[in-house]
Amino acid sequence: MIVVLCESFQDAQDAFDIFVQFLEEVEPFSILEVYENCLCVDTDDDLRYVFVDYHLEHEFDKLTLDILDADEFFEGLEDYYG
Repeated sequence: MIVVLCESFQDAQDAFDIFVQFLEEVEPFSILEVYENCLCVDTDDDLRYVFVDYHLEHEFDKLTLDILDADEFFEGLEDYYG
């Protein structure tokens, strides 16, 4: 699971929308499921991307996963899916 921390809930919604649109254009068959209510996307590389307000970061402390801020996440996006 990759948790993408955003400045606010609205920023999380926007980042989620941008990511889903990006995947639909670049790798449409990589999308397994989109969960709009929880701002989550499952992909065929066995990853789940969750977009959240940074205030929720500590909710994920006990899980072993990657936590990135939105800028860091989008910086490497084209390298990964390019």
